Amino acid sequence: DLVVSVHPLLQVPTLAALKDIREKEHEPKKIPFATVVTDYTTCHATWFDKGVDKCFVPTVETKEFGERRGLSESQLVMHGLPIRPAFSKLHSLSKTRLRQRLGLKRNLNTVLIVGGGDGMGPVEETCAALDKRFPEMGGGQVVVICGRNKHLVNRLKRRKWESNVEILGFVSNMHEWMG
Repeated sequence: DLVVSVHPLLQVPTLAALKDIREKEHEPKKIPFATVVTDYTTCHATWFDKGVDKCFVPTVETKEFGERRGLSESQLVMHGLPIRPAFSKLHSLSKTRLRQRLGLKRNLNTVLIVGGGDGMGPVEETCAALDKRFPEMGGGQVVVICGRNKHLVNRLKRRKWESNVEILGFVSNMHEWMG
């Protein structure tokens, strides 16, 4: 067993829950807990709880921050960010062909808005602001990837847009959209 956290606010409650589990068992088994810090430089202090077994950090700056927060050398592992291999490779298609494959207009400025897997944040407000500005700037297109947030997908699809706005739910080819 292993518990891995990739969010700075989950260290304290998860470590407390693991401690409760150990205290309630007759023969307690320690379940290792690791944190994967996903911030490159400026970090929230809650990423670094002294109770973690390992804390994987992407940069020297985050490692030093962890040391200042009291984590030991043996707890900190500088490893870079774990990413899907497709994100680390150059795409074999040209930008023009990739746009064609994705159904994007070729000669328009394009803005990609991603609200994470759950479509969080001010996605709708950002789209509305861009939609208002694009006509003044000679046009453009917006691709909005809402993740699993079907409510947001439906709400955005019901809106009347002045610009070219493509609304998508969860996609499995994010590396292409970001390419």
